[in-house]
Amino acid sequence: MLRESAQGVPFALAGAGCGLAWASALRGWMVAVAGSESKVTLAGTVGGVLAPGTVVGGLLGWAEWRRRAGRPPSGWLVASPTLLWLAPLAVPGVLAGMVATGQGTGAVGMVSLAMLAGSSLSGRGRPWRRVTAGVLGFAVVPAMVLGPPIAPHLDTSTTAGALAAVSFSALYVALAAGCAIPMRSAVVT
Repeated sequence: MLRESAQGVPFALAGAGCGLAWASALRGWMVAVAGSESKVTLAGTVGGVLAPGTVVGGLLGWAEWRRRAGRPPSGWLVASPTLLWLAPLAVPGVLAGMVATGQGTGAVGMVSLAMLAGSSLSGRGRPWRRVTAGVLGFAVVPAMVLGPPIAPHLDTSTTAGALAAVSFSALYVALAAGCAIPMRSAVVT
């Protein structure tokens, strides 16, 4: 059993690398949104963004290995993206800041909607459910581009605003695709 599980390590490592790249890009987007108010800290940046992104990526890589090995979906792996909004809550001062300013609360919505969008990509479930999940889950993409700017300096009619909207949309779609992995059916050999 241990030898068989060792075959999943390359998948988990590749997933962790992808997760770190994704989290780094997300942190760059966060800097664009916050502007000069953005602060890079060990606890906030590494502990609240990069580490959870790396762990979730590794877990999603592990889920892909399990799927290819013919194993059924795991509820724990399906839920693993919630670490992206749970882990930052452990950073000192984050919870109080969320309550006082609302800053950071978007992560809960982003991850939840990406998981919903991921279920639409999973290929499992009734077609009407997948279509509904896709419409609701992916509605954030056109809303980001066509809706009001998320910050006054990021109006999508400007180059910086358009870049921020497209960057977020790409990160969101990548997260949704990753969320679909542990929900997909096992490969039957």
